[in-house]
Amino acid sequence: MAPPRRRPSQLTVRALERSADASRCCAVFGCGRVPEAAAGTGLSLFLCRYHRQFKARHGSEWKRSYSAADLAPYRRAAARYLKPRKPDFWIANALIAIETLLASGRSTRITDLRRANPDVKARAAFARLRDAKIPPAVILERCVAVLAMHLEDHSKPSGREFLDVQLAKSVHRLAAGKRTSYGPGSSWYRAAKSSGQVLRTLGRTLRTACEFVEAEHVPAVLALKVERDGAKPYRQEPLVRSRFGNDRAPPPIPPEDRPLAGDGDITPRMVEEEARKIRRRFREIGWKAFEGEF
Repeated sequence: MAPPRRRPSQLTVRALERSADASRCCAVFGCGRVPEAAAGTGLSLFLCRYHRQFKARHGSEWKRSYSAADLAPYRRAAARYLKPRKPDFWIANALIAIETLLASGRSTRITDLRRANPDVKARAAFARLRDAKIPPAVILERCVAVLAMHLEDHSKPSGREFLDVQLAKSVHRLAAGKRTSYGPGSSWYRAAKSSGQVLRTLGRTLRTACEFVEAEHVPAVLALKVERDGAKPYRQEPLVRSRFGNDRAPPPIPPEDRPLAGDGDITPRMVEEEARKIRRRFREIGWKAFEGEF
């Protein structure tokens, strides 16, 4: 006997319903896709599925994460600046804070983190860094490099979300997963997902640990980078497009074709066509047009 089917949650039902409050097309310039709420594939009123997932991964709807090649000159400048200044009060304070975060992490299997809350996932990320024997100085160097690049970035998004995600991703790359060995020639590797609220929580924690270093030393690190490698040239950010291109995206749904709220698949166009038929029949046969209709 088959097990009874579980009733979908209210959130699932809301995600599958089309909303009349959604915008006509995605809010990202040049996209043209239908928002999730209008297409019945999610809850976002202003973003399509691709750009909503893009923001979850990168912290912005339109700007990609900093690559390792982009961060390389800032990392060199940060390493050269921080190495002789470890006794400095704020740098030593940041190292102690990062060391405390590594010690407070709890080792958890990645397969057990799927439904955990972001705080548990963040502590597990610090535990992976501790188990991989990543020194706090390397983590601080990565954070200072990201802070310096963000300070010089001419096209950075407003707010702190993008910065928090970049801090988390730069450190997450150091120990993204775990390898379990079951014997000679038998091992299994699983990496944690670099997306979602865990990046915001992890980045916010790292930014708090380095907040005084950001205020006191990051401008000097940026000046050292500019002296050694030159200033970053202005570059216009390209439009974010999927790997399939935007041509495959369905055109936006016209307002007259959007389903009415609470009426299933009935659209204003369907209501207008039915009213036109009734008016035509009324002109032809009079009140008999309404017999049996109500």
